[in-house]
Amino acid sequence: MTTFEFSNTCERVRRDRWIQQPFSFLINLLTIGAVSSLLLTEQHLDWPLRFLMMSIILFESWHALCHARPHLLSDEDRMVDITHYLYLVSMAALTCVVVLSRGTTRHPSLFWIGLIGLVLLDLHTWSNLRGVWMIFSGLLIAIYLICHLRWSPLFIAWILLLFASACIMLYNEKKWCLQTRFPLHIITELILFLIIISTLNYLIRYKHK
Repeated sequence: MTTFEFSNTCERVRRDRWIQQPFSFLINLLTIGAVSSLLLTEQHLDWPLRFLMMSIILFESWHALCHARPHLLSDEDRMVDITHYLYLVSMAALTCVVVLSRGTTRHPSLFWIGLIGLVLLDLHTWSNLRGVWMIFSGLLIAIYLICHLRWSPLFIAWILLLFASACIMLYNEKKWCLQTRFPLHIITELILFLIIISTLNYLIRYKHK
């Protein structure tokens, strides 16, 4: 049975090929293409939203490379650290979008206390637990930030459903990594794609109101 590791997840690594996890790699490319299209075609994007899109493209490019060559670096911990650095850059960009958008929060001090608390939790998880738990703590930051924008209740429900689905899939990959030839990890990647594109599309419409 395949076991879950951060570097190879639950898609079989085909060591005889240059792109060793082709299904996850292709979904990463799909995400890069979709975000790049929005960045290049949408008019009147402000700098925080452009920063967010570029940070996502950078993160997903490294993410795709990690699926193409899961053992690109001999030190797996270094690959994990680079991945998390880039993720935190995208969260910094999302923070800029939240803070500079109109009507983000009525209690700025509570917003910052909550965000700093989650970042400290994430740093603790990153340093001591790592693995899938680090992914969970990182997702908490994204959920927190997204929920501080002035969304419609329907959109919030949709995003929370996607985040919950992603957590369930990651947990299943870690605990059981189902004995199947189907590359289970692509479901998690597709959920991530939906979270990114849904959020960016909503932000673009929100900015145009």
